[in-house]
Amino acid sequence: MDARAVVLDRQADERAALGALVRMGRDYLRLDPVGRADTFGSWLTATVQSEGDHPGGRDAVDVATFHAAKGLEWATVHIAGAEDGYVPIAHAKTTAARAEEVRLLYVAMTRAQRDLRISWAEHRTFGGKVVERRRSPLLDPLVQQAATRPVPDPSEPVSPPVDDWTDELARQRAVLAAGRRPAAPELEALRRWRDATARAARIDPGAVLPDHVLHRVVTSRPADLAELGAVPGVGPILASRFGAAILDALTAPAQAGGER
Repeated sequence: MDARAVVLDRQADERAALGALVRMGRDYLRLDPVGRADTFGSWLTATVQSEGDHPGGRDAVDVATFHAAKGLEWATVHIAGAEDGYVPIAHAKTTAARAEEVRLLYVAMTRAQRDLRISWAEHRTFGGKVVERRRSPLLDPLVQQAATRPVPDPSEPVSPPVDDWTDELARQRAVLAAGRRPAAPELEALRRWRDATARAARIDPGAVLPDHVLHRVVTSRPADLAELGAVPGVGPILASRFGAAILDALTAPAQAGGER
């Protein structure tokens, strides 16, 4: 390959990378129409990490702003610094600005798939001076609701004692499996594709695409790569990497049925 061909290849790669960046910028603006360049950078980093561009199976913590978390999900989410002046931000004085702060907090809280932990400080040091802080007033309804619930007696067991929790868990799963409706053929086809891809890469299947994202793909039934990339949890990166295989898996059951 001569020098000119190398330069042309490099320019083509740069144009492709720039095009991908522009597409992701448009994706971000669809999620956050008032997004800024600095928050886009945080969102881009979190999206790339969550969509498989880093080696799977490693323990890691993603740090993101409320804006950057839009469209993403984690099993466990910690919201730190939920204090008046931060949440809502101090300069949010108008009704519209306060409403936007409420929406942002809702976005942050609903990023958690399983566990949500919210914390705040009673004191912070600013410029060498210790300042008292108070919990965000936006959390007051949640705190009041929790206060009305009966407090469990710590002396009573939370659940009936079980000699072997492994056996009990297996029994409960068997009961659930017996009552579960058969999965859609498209979902089963996607699972087979995902499991084969995970085995080839020697990673957990959930690191390719978790079950809840597979369900979203089947429900949305994307017709092309653009629609697939718009499915929450897939995104343009995974759509570019696995899109053809995913779309083939979605259409395979129908094609098999037509051949009979």
